[in-house]
Amino acid sequence: MFFPEISGGLYAWDLADEGVERILDNLQEMTACNSTYLIALMHHEKRPLTDYFYPHNPVRKTYCPEDSRAYFKPDPKPSNQFEAKS
Repeated sequence: MFFPEISGGLYAWDLADEGVERILDNLQEMTACNSTYLIALMHHEKRPLTDYFYPHNPVRKTYCPEDSRAYFKPDPKPSNQFEAKS
């Protein structure tokens, strides 16, 4: 049996504006989405991509991200958290 993946990309401002629970509920109820991924880097483009505004965002109706931006702050301290294990 074939189960298609219906994926949704999340941006940092989505999480900050709406919260994780609300976003996941909306994705599942409005789009039948069954997987998500967090976009941490992106190129410049209008958001939302296919409409003129965010109809359900409680904080903003549009957002224009900066060009070639990283949406996380790396920890400058060395860490062994990600050491390769054999």
